[in-house]
Amino acid sequence: MALSTHIALVLGVAIVSAVGVGVVLWVALGHPPLRPAGNWTTSNSFEFVKIVLALAGGVGAVVALVVAYRKQHLGETAERREDIKLFAERFTKASDQLGSDKAAVRLAGMYALEDLAQGTPSQRQTIVNVLCAYLRMPYLPASAPSSGGNAPVETTTSTAPAEDAGAVLDQCVDHDENERRQQERQVRLTAQRILGAHLRPQDDGARVSDAFWQDIDLDLTGATLVGLDLRKCHVRTAKFDNAVFSEGALFRQATFNGNAWFSNAIFDGDTGFREATFCGQAWFSEVAFNGYVGFGETRFSGYAGFGEAVFRGDAGFGDVTFAEGTGFGKATFCGQAWFSKASFSGNAGFAETSFSVYAGFGKSTFCGDARFDNATFDGQAWFGGAAFNGRAGFDEASFSGYAGFGEASFNGVAGFYKALFREDAGFGETSFNGDTKFDEATFARGAAFDRATFEGNAGFEEVTFNGRAGFGRATFNGRAGFSRARFGGQAWFGGTMFGMRPCCVDARVRLDATLVGARTWPDGVTATEPSSQDKARLPDLEGTWGYLQAAIVDHLPPADLAG
Repeated sequence: MALSTHIALVLGVAIVSAVGVGVVLWVALGHPPLRPAGNWTTSNSFEFVKIVLALAGGVGAVVALVVAYRKQHLGETAERREDIKLFAERFTKASDQLGSDKAAVRLAGMYALEDLAQGTPSQRQTIVNVLCAYLRMPYLPASAPSSGGNAPVETTTSTAPAEDAGAVLDQCVDHDENERRQQERQVRLTAQRILGAHLRPQDDGARVSDAFWQDIDLDLTGATLVGLDLRKCHVRTAKFDNAVFSEGALFRQATFNGNAWFSNAIFDGDTGFREATFCGQAWFSEVAFNGYVGFGETRFSGYAGFGEAVFRGDAGFGDVTFAEGTGFGKATFCGQAWFSKASFSGNAGFAETSFSVYAGFGKSTFCGDARFDNATFDGQAWFGGAAFNGRAGFDEASFSGYAGFGEASFNGVAGFYKALFREDAGFGETSFNGDTKFDEATFARGAAFDRATFEGNAGFEEVTFNGRAGFGRATFNGRAGFSRARFGGQAWFGGTMFGMRPCCVDARVRLDATLVGARTWPDGVTATEPSSQDKARLPDLEGTWGYLQAAIVDHLPPADLAG
């Protein structure tokens, strides 16, 4: 806009404003007469001259103010243009340095970009994008030091980025090439250190550091990262899909304010996410943890997806909080898996998950549905003291080690349909407050339900007890069904309380088994010999089998429970 036009507009606004104020005052004063009552005097002339001079001075002041404002505005615009030009020159020069074949020049470019970002807050995200883009470039790790000289050395097994991750580089690298790789390693470590140093909100004290870069997004998709250290860092969104983390990775007490993606990433070495905070969704689908990984006391505020993840070392999820749903479907735990005292506020999906060594869910809380259907527990499975407030599904799950559910509470439906327990199973003092379904389950060894409480219906139809079946002092307040069940070992129902007569239709008992201790059946239930030799044989089981007969007992209410 031209200066004259600008002045005219300002004067026009001033005149209109003055007239408006005058009219308001005239109305407020009760419409006084505008003409003087007497003749025009010399005093009136002097007053008129004062008013004219005042108006002229006001107009001059307005013009001077507009001119000064225009000069300042033009000066600031020119300064901004100069700053932008200077930033562009420095940015271009530093970026060009990153493409140098000399490591020292690339390092200088890194530090130049860091200094530029520190002095230009509005361009920090742009500079972070450049650093991330550099780390996403292909990278070949250096080999172990050779014995000396310029003889070729064979590279060690490495995880290359993207689709070649984990491939064995069987080519030979000469000494000079290996030296270049060592130098490139230092350049990449410098880029990682720059990111880590400026993403931490606090310095050694409690105040916010001046070097903190706020609201930064990281895009390290497919990057090869060496010993990444983002402890206590705060980022907005983070993309690590298909990234390769060599020599471990540290995210302890890190905060992800937006979504975080780690799908298909590979973690070589130990990985730490302890006390981290994920405010958005966290995706670890098909990730591979090749060493120990710790998520202890981590909080997931959004959905946490670990579907088909592979944990080759021990995995620690103790005291973790899953505020929404979480999915570990088809995940593989090759080492110990610790979920002790974990809190699942939404649905928890562990369907078809494989636990090879130890699965610890002791004193965990499942507020939504917990699905372990078709899960495989090759080692010990411990759910002692756990609370299942929604549906608990273990249908067709396989337990090859001890299965401990002692003192757990199932407040919804508990499903163990066709579950297989190859070792002892402990449900002592467990509370089943909803319906319970163990139909067609198999207990290869002992099954202990001593002092358990069944408030709803309890289904044990077609269950196979090959070892001891212990229900001592258990309480069944609903319907208890043992129809077509198979008792191949010792059975103990001493002190068991039934609110209704147990249903034992076609239940069978092995009569020729060598038992340690006697069998004790519920009141009114007895084992009887089969009527013929043919009926004493079962097609899929060895031995001689009789029947359980349930008689009418006066102190129990009648039910359609025959035998």
